Amino acid sequence: MMTTSALGLGTVQFGLDYGISNAAGKTSLAEVETILNYAASANVTYLDTAAAYGDSERVLGNFTAQTKTAQVITKIGAQPYTNIGPAEIAQLQQEFDQSLQNLQLEKIYAVLVHAANNLHVAGAADFYALLRRFKQQGLVEKIGVSVYSVAEAEQLFSKFEFDVLQIPVNYLDPTTAGHTFLNTLKSRGVEIHARSVFLQGLLVMDLGNLDPYFAPLVAHLNAVFAQTEPRNISKLQLALDYVKTHPAIDVAVVGVNSEAQLRQLNTLWQAPAALTQAEYQKFSFQGDSHYLNPGLWQVNK
Repeated sequence: MMTTSALGLGTVQFGLDYGISNAAGKTSLAEVETILNYAASANVTYLDTAAAYGDSERVLGNFTAQTKTAQVITKIGAQPYTNIGPAEIAQLQQEFDQSLQNLQLEKIYAVLVHAANNLHVAGAADFYALLRRFKQQGLVEKIGVSVYSVAEAEQLFSKFEFDVLQIPVNYLDPTTAGHTFLNTLKSRGVEIHARSVFLQGLLVMDLGNLDPYFAPLVAHLNAVFAQTEPRNISKLQLALDYVKTHPAIDVAVVGVNSEAQLRQLNTLWQAPAALTQAEYQKFSFQGDSHYLNPGLWQVNK
């Protein structure tokens, strides 16, 4: 089965030392240029960044030859608010203006609400109205929100209309396996962007290197790999094929530290999938869901 969805490039590693499996640290400027050049040549056109990703936006701003033809997505509003009034709206406006300045772009593909909880506080409607203004002014083509769960998405889409949903999607998460709500959104024209495809790299790591905290997840993954390794399905392919064949996903956002990594991912992305969605159903993790949310992990990294 070939994919009709797209591979997107996450850029948090360009601005921060990020990811449980990231031993290389922040990506060098020279390597970023090499990565972006390959991405452009391979038609990996979605670039995902955020105001909160360290200096990722400024790094990307050094390479406008590549980013001007890309679909750049940034996020604002990572800071938690208890109320959104005129001062907060001015701050969010300034944050977005600074993002464009850092990126050295006059307009971008999309802007997302980074911390979705900010759409539940008093004045959230004004935050949403600000995003709509960005779209009306032609500064962005699409507006959206980044969430942690399908339940959170259901709640927000009952109140607001967005063009893009960014959500964690990997084969361990049983809440994205049924596809029902995500398919509903897609049928309404909403773009679904999957992040945490590798669960910060945990799904492709040597499990022997993991903190004992992850013992329940390690036991589950060992059982999964016992079924897939005899079929010569690598950990990387297993994780990538799930989002590639997921019927609701439009873009799979992956982070890399080198051009070689992106080349490897793109090669797998273009190849036929090893498993069907039906086969993935038995791989979902039925234990404590906090293991599927890196923000709740009780380890240093």
